[in-house]
Amino acid sequence: MPSLATEWNPELIWQDEELERTHQHMPEPTVLCYLSGRGPNQGFHQGWWTPEMWARLILFLNHAGVVPIAVGAKTDDDLGYWRDCFVEFRRFGAKIKGLVGYTSIPDYLLLIQRAACWVGLNSGGGIVSASMGSPTLMFWSDNRFPVSQSHVNFEPGFKRSWIDDEGDPSKAQTYRTMCYGSPELTPQAAAECILEIMR
Repeated sequence: MPSLATEWNPELIWQDEELERTHQHMPEPTVLCYLSGRGPNQGFHQGWWTPEMWARLILFLNHAGVVPIAVGAKTDDDLGYWRDCFVEFRRFGAKIKGLVGYTSIPDYLLLIQRAACWVGLNSGGGIVSASMGSPTLMFWSDNRFPVSQSHVNFEPGFKRSWIDDEGDPSKAQTYRTMCYGSPELTPQAAAECILEIMR
């Protein structure tokens, strides 16, 4: 964290086979979508952001010539939500490459490092992406925009608490947030934000 006198962004060393696998998964930099799982999507926003919204977001990216990659853990939760979303992707004709359940942690870190942009539910992957300086759009639960009485939400300042806005302005420029329940978070607005910050 920026406030700690600790090396929190060390240089990472990769094995040749990991680098090769990453280039096979992502021959050219593209958008990395972390859909997360059924549990977090229920817990953080009570299903406010739906699989159909993901499909519409991806369709906007497709129209701009971007075919993103979906990532997630090899768990029933993440795989189940991927299947929920994939139904909508097919219905809308949204093009996305599915790697949910197929990447190791080193693979995921390399994909984040290589990606044109990371987008998804608030998570460790998004925090790592922003900390590495990769363009990042993270969706958050914010107590200014409650979607229900029971979902998890955060204080507004929390979503930028690990970004050193003054000490490293380049990261601040490529890290964006949008909030569940906010009228500003729509598939089109999210796609426009991604296209603006992606490298």
